Amino acid sequence: IFKKLFEEGLNIQKQRLRDLRNYAKEKRDEQRRRHQDELDSMENYYKDQFSLLAEAISQEHQELKAREKSQAQVLPTEQSPRPEKTGTFPALRGDRKLSSAT
Repeated sequence: IFKKLFEEGLNIQKQRLRDLRNYAKEKRDEQRRRHQDELDSMENYYKDQFSLLAEAISQEHQELKAREKSQAQVLPTEQSPRPEKTGTFPALRGDRKLSSAT
């Protein structure tokens, strides 16, 4: 009778241990899934941010090209004579002395 009770108790403990192992495994799997979901979410966020940045750079590049093109069209039509450079100013060369009020 004691042997039978002991075996039943042992079987109950074995079953409880199996249940606890299964529960722990399920919790680990759930935690692993949550962690992977967080990683996927972060990856999607940064991919979206990168796409937005690439789009903004592309648009800025197109605007810059359009500006350069319009400036290139305007500049040849406005061929106004520019004054020629005559070198440095005489005051800077030291040709003229500054008068002092003494």
